[in-house]
Amino acid sequence: MKRNLILIYALLLAVFLSCKEEPTDPVTPKPVGWQDDVPWPSLAASPWPMYRHDPQNTGRSKFQLSLSGTIRWQFKVQSRTIISSISVSRDSVIYAPYESGGLYSLNFDGTVKWKILEKVTHSYHTPIITSDGTIIHSALYGVYSLNPDGTQNWFYGNVEPFGINIDKAGNVYFISNYRLKALSKSGELIWEYDIPGIYIGQTAFSPDGNTLYIAGNTGLVAFDIRNHDVKWEYGEVSSWCLVDAQENIYVDSKVDSINNGEYSLISLTKDRKVRWSRWIGDYYMSCPTIDKNGNLAYVKDSLFSISYAGITRWGLKYETGGTVNTPLVCDEAGNIFVIREKWQKFDLSVYSQSGQFLFEMRDIEDYPGGSPALTESGIIIPSGNSSSIFFIK
Repeated sequence: MKRNLILIYALLLAVFLSCKEEPTDPVTPKPVGWQDDVPWPSLAASPWPMYRHDPQNTGRSKFQLSLSGTIRWQFKVQSRTIISSISVSRDSVIYAPYESGGLYSLNFDGTVKWKILEKVTHSYHTPIITSDGTIIHSALYGVYSLNPDGTQNWFYGNVEPFGINIDKAGNVYFISNYRLKALSKSGELIWEYDIPGIYIGQTAFSPDGNTLYIAGNTGLVAFDIRNHDVKWEYGEVSSWCLVDAQENIYVDSKVDSINNGEYSLISLTKDRKVRWSRWIGDYYMSCPTIDKNGNLAYVKDSLFSISYAGITRWGLKYETGGTVNTPLVCDEAGNIFVIREKWQKFDLSVYSQSGQFLFEMRDIEDYPGGSPALTESGIIIPSGNSSSIFFIK
């Protein structure tokens, strides 16, 4: 009897202990403004599948990059210019559009894989690489869909496309002749909408893919993709816009009620409310970049870092001179890559998230140009109004 009682007690104790919750590690909360990477099923899972890396125009890589200062290769096409940026596919193929020179497909070592010379390109058009490897190439008189081997899927013509972008389903959007057009994955026109005053522009998608923000020549337009209608418009802006993971929009804008009507870096909510503004003045500001913590890096007369809340974190004055017209990019760790233009030369500098100087290459022989692209092993820099592409590791 006593033995039975001992067995029963042991059984009850085991049941009690098994019912206790397993200890769990405390979850570290993400900082305010944390920028989760926005999933985009239609895009290639590649180092740099489109202009500024993603449909939000963040200029942020998913890799942390450390440079040694070696020019791995320089690709050059005589009598041709590359003014737009470049894209990098999942298998590390580089796509470079040359104005009046067509589309070049380059291997990762800088050799030509194939080229299409008859398709004349236009400035600021960077190819989009989709999840199945298709290349969306916008040329002067139309939009092309190309296979990875350069053969054509479809062509949509009689348009001069600007601000090309792609939604989560793979539909393609662009501005042409004061109209926003939407094409299906097969190149068919789904719908179009007149937007008076917007002839050229750059676009950025909201994280949910339902709103397309258009920074045009007359102002910022928030367009409802589902209802095919303008949600709101805002002020006079420059040629870029950037959207963060919380759907705050960043523009360089001129509004009479802000900073005496001079150009300012402004952060707007998705409902068009001003979160904060920073005075810029008459100085041209290239497109900024945003790191994982929501800090925005931009250039006026110096390199500045602004927190998610709009507070200046630090500012650095350049000692070597030059101007910054090339958009900024950053890597996964928040390191900022800055290209300063000199006369027929440029410098490449890298600064940490905290403003620490990390690296510099001076007097690279050529003009800088469109937004650079970051890969796991180096930075690719297209020249501007010139013919070169540099791969620096």
